[in-house]
Amino acid sequence: MKPFFSIIIATYNSERYLESSLQSIVNQSLKDYEIIVVDGGSKDGTLAIVEQYKNKIAIVISEKDDGIYDAWNKGVKMATGDWISFLGSDDVFYPDCLINYYQYIQANHGLEYVSSKVNLLNMDGSVLRTIGKPWDWKSFRRYMCVAHVGSMHKSTLYERYGFYDSFYKTAGDYEFLLRSRESLKTGFFDKITAGMQVGGVSTNFSAYKETYRAKITTGNVSKAIALYDWLIAFGIFYGRKIFKL
Repeated sequence: MKPFFSIIIATYNSERYLESSLQSIVNQSLKDYEIIVVDGGSKDGTLAIVEQYKNKIAIVISEKDDGIYDAWNKGVKMATGDWISFLGSDDVFYPDCLINYYQYIQANHGLEYVSSKVNLLNMDGSVLRTIGKPWDWKSFRRYMCVAHVGSMHKSTLYERYGFYDSFYKTAGDYEFLLRSRESLKTGFFDKITAGMQVGGVSTNFSAYKETYRAKITTGNVSKAIALYDWLIAFGIFYGRKIFKL
């Protein structure tokens, strides 16, 4: 029987945190999932950790790729679950994340994308802040209001809208969800389900530049509005750096 969830982890020289990510999955009370690890050809001990968990991992791919979205596409093509989630190799699911998502999805039929709240974590594991709001087209076409880590995508979304555009290196998840526009059938699970390390590609300033491109090419946002949003994001980005928020 195919699993309810497919959880894709893209790795590259991820030995420092990968075991914590894998443990956060295998310790879930719900076991109706498959783990897919897509490695970019790591040179450290990443694959040794993967080997330790080989009985828990359904599929392992290790080869050079063209960035995280290329890796995700490989994972999506191999996934057999009804719902697909992407967990960073330095991120973790919190206890009962999967059973809570399962119960929410079962109680709310017809959904295609379900998100929740996520804690942004400092290097020492302390919580910097919590992100994640309900998806709303008017808001989403202006900024990434949802927390992508730990969110769930109905597998049929990829049949309808294709795969991630590997041109993007940081904002491909945002661009993908823009494609469906206001027709996306979404749900919001109002719980904190995962922890995400700050400093990953999605918090790099280049993500704001790519978001600008996605808005005008896929979201049909005018260049003037997209530029205004970019300037606001620029200020927030550097303000947080200066004040260490």
